[in-house]
Amino acid sequence: MKISVIRRLLYFGLFLAIAIGKSRGQSDPIPPLLSQFSSTDPATREAAFYDLIDLGITPQIGNLPYVIPTATINLITTYPTDAEQIKISLFGLLATENTTVWSSDSSDPTVDEDFGNYYADVVGAVSALRDTRSIPSLIGAIKTGNMAIGTLAAFGVPALDPVIALLSNSDELTRDAATFVLIGMTNPQNFNNIGDAMSQAKLRAALTLVSATASDPYMQVQASQGYSTLPALTTFSAFAVKFESCWTGSFQLNSQITLGSNSNGINPAAEPVIIRAGTFVGLIPAGSFTQRKNGTFTFEGIINSVSLQARILPLGNNTYGFTVEGTSLTLGVGPSPVTLSVIIGDDSGSAFVPVGCS
Repeated sequence: MKISVIRRLLYFGLFLAIAIGKSRGQSDPIPPLLSQFSSTDPATREAAFYDLIDLGITPQIGNLPYVIPTATINLITTYPTDAEQIKISLFGLLATENTTVWSSDSSDPTVDEDFGNYYADVVGAVSALRDTRSIPSLIGAIKTGNMAIGTLAAFGVPALDPVIALLSNSDELTRDAATFVLIGMTNPQNFNNIGDAMSQAKLRAALTLVSATASDPYMQVQASQGYSTLPALTTFSAFAVKFESCWTGSFQLNSQITLGSNSNGINPAAEPVIIRAGTFVGLIPAGSFTQRKNGTFTFEGIINSVSLQARILPLGNNTYGFTVEGTSLTLGVGPSPVTLSVIIGDDSGSAFVPVGCS
């Protein structure tokens, strides 16, 4: 008798669970809201966004000073079958609002203070997801401040190249925001996500470029300070260098370097090489140098729109000859004297030398 009653209860419970599940499936509120994200009416998109976020707000979350990030994560947890589509739709919504904000003129009545607050909340929701697929959308919102900047910095390697590309953007605020992302990547909690040598070299080269060329001295200082927090390099024990630039558009660097006593050696064929000559900063990617039969490493190619020819010649006793020639119609190295620096893997040297012409 007891077993029969228990079975009935179990069957009833199973039936009830199935019925509830079907009921929920039929009344799933998520798809209708997400469909409104594609509306051409900004007010419709805004209303749908907040209705969506409301589904993730609990009484506890409602007491938080800023509910958007936590509500977004709870929404994903509460509606697991819709989670993927929610994420994709939020990425698309942010991309849409990026266009709305940054392509509008100052007289557009659509983009008012209330819309700005809504836009910031969309950035907050997307940032909370910590999904690298949001990188293009967050790049578009990079000028909005800390949420987009901090999230991109935490992504590390996946965001590195897109952010570095912004350093050549014509808009100064965009360049500054990209610089702050790169500086954020140097923070200890983020630098672990820049684990490979080539990515670290890209980060070094980018911060070096900003410190040398930024129009705002403040940004030059910020980039230099960010660079200084990176892991220390092994300094050359000797770095004798001669630098010539006889006409605008070309330079020649002739140097002899001796590795420091703590160096683990260099392997130009497998390590990135960074060259700074005044305002020119070039990163030669790992694997770009070719080793000849006589042991010389050579490179020839285009780096940052400059035609470079470089040669590293082993001279024995951890000493190398290093020569670089660069030509470009738009190349300029700045007034004499100039800062010259070379980084090969994790070995480096720097000098402040006059510009000659022989």
